[in-house]
Parts: sequence; structure tokens; C-alpha cells
Amino acid sequence: MFYFTMIKREVIENLTKEFLVPNLPMIYKGEYLSEDFSFCQRAIEKGYEIYAEPRIFLGHEGTYFFTIKDYNI
Repeated sequence: MFYFTMIKREVIENLTKEFLVPNLPMIYKGEYLSEDFSFCQRAIEKGYEIYAEPRIFLGHEGTYFFTIKDYNI
């Protein structure tokens, strides 16, 4: 499943005051995490809330546009 992350500029600006790159390193409390997850964990620690909308399905574009049909879900 693919998720979309929308982040307010203010959140990034505030987190970069403490962390040079808020989503790096991807090691968080001794565990290897994705960039998005490590960013969200740091944001939560600083008092921000994370919301998810599971009804929206997005693809991932690179050399191929992956969609939900590419997975046996």
C-alpha cells in the first residue's frame, strides 16, 4: 500500500532548527526505519500530530509507475 505524506512547511522549518536533516539518520532509538517513519517519529516527539487517510490510493513513480495492482493484496 502506498501512502502520501503532506508536511506543513512550518513543521520542517521547526524540526530543522534541531535536526540538520530531520529524516536522517534513519536509525531511531537503535532501530533502522524508513526516511518517512523516522521523520514522523521525530515530529511526534516535538508535539506534532500525524494523520492518515487510508481511502486514498496513490502510486509510486520512478522508472515504473507502481499501483495497488502490482501487489497481491
